[in-house]
Amino acid sequence: MAGRSATDGGVKSDETLFSIIEALQSGAWTGVSEIAREIDVANSTVHRHLQSLLTHEFVVEHNGRYRLGYRFLELGGAVRSSDDLVNQVRPVVTDLATETGETVHFIIEEHGRGIVVYHEAGANATPVVVSTGARFPLHTSAAGKAIMAELSDERIHDIVDRHGLNALTDRTITDEEKLFAELETVHEQGIAFNRGENNEVARGVGAAIIRPNGEVLGGLTIVGPPHRMSGERFEEEIPALIHSTCQEFEVLVTHL
Repeated sequence: MAGRSATDGGVKSDETLFSIIEALQSGAWTGVSEIAREIDVANSTVHRHLQSLLTHEFVVEHNGRYRLGYRFLELGGAVRSSDDLVNQVRPVVTDLATETGETVHFIIEEHGRGIVVYHEAGANATPVVVSTGARFPLHTSAAGKAIMAELSDERIHDIVDRHGLNALTDRTITDEEKLFAELETVHEQGIAFNRGENNEVARGVGAAIIRPNGEVLGGLTIVGPPHRMSGERFEEEIPALIHSTCQEFEVLVTHL
C-alpha cells in the first residue's frame, strides 16, 4: 500500500489552517476546544496552528482564547489600496450616497460570490451591518444579479453548481429556471432589483460596470429601507440614476 505523500499532508494541513481562520471569523474570543469541535480535528492540531498564527501576528491570545488579529486588515487594506478600480470608484460611490441619502455598495465577483470592496452611507442611511470584505450569494443582491446577467450561461451554471441557490429570506430566488428568466430581463434592461431577497428590511437597485469588450468589472447598488425604496423612486428614479452613473463610469475606466 502506498503511503500518503508529503504533498497530501501539506494540503491537509493548509485546509485545517484555513478552517481555523474561518472558525475565528465571527470576531469572538474562542478557545482551542471550541474550534476543534467545530472543525472536527484534535485539540493539539488546533493549538499547533494557532501558535503559528500567533507567532506571525495573525491572531491574538488572551487567557487561552483567541481571535483574529488586525494583520488581516493590513493585508486587505493593501489589496484595496493597490486596486486602481477601487480608487476610481470611491468618489462615484460617495456622490451616489450623497445624492440619494442611502447606502451605496461597490461589489465584485470572486470565486462565484459577491464581495463588498467599498461602501458609503448617505445622510438618511438605515444602519445595516455590511462590512468591507463581506461575501454573499450573488443571486440575493441587486448588484450581484446585475453582474450575473453579464456572464455566460456556462459560468452562471458553474456558480450555481458550486454555491447553490440558498434562501436568505422567503423572497430569495431558489429556482434555477426562475433565476435565468430574471437574469435575462436584467441583461435586457441593464438594471437589477433586490426586493428583500438578501435582507427583509432592505431593498436595492443595482447595475453592472462593464468594459467595451464585455468584461464585468463589478457592480454598484443603492440600498435602503422598503418605505423609502418604493413606488416611482424605487422603480424609476433610482434605476435611471444608477444606470447612467455606471455608463459614465465605464467611459472613465476603459484604460484600466
